[in-house]
Amino acid sequence: MGVLLAGVSGTVGVTFNNNTVTDGFYGYVVYGNASTAAGTISNGTITGVLQGIAVVNTLQPAPLFL
Repeated sequence: MGVLLAGVSGTVGVTFNNNTVTDGFYGYVVYGNASTAAGTISNGTITGVLQGIAVVNTLQPAPLFL
């Protein structure tokens, strides 16, 4: 994992700026972002990774019906 930001909430958006990630599975991962402002990913370099940017906002699994 290059850069992981999990559980963001509030009124300030996520910002990734001028980061370099090399040879990871992910470059940037934002997980569980519940902020009300837009986020920004800019001016970074990602090389040799399987997935460059992942934004995953699923905090709870789907209900299980028996």
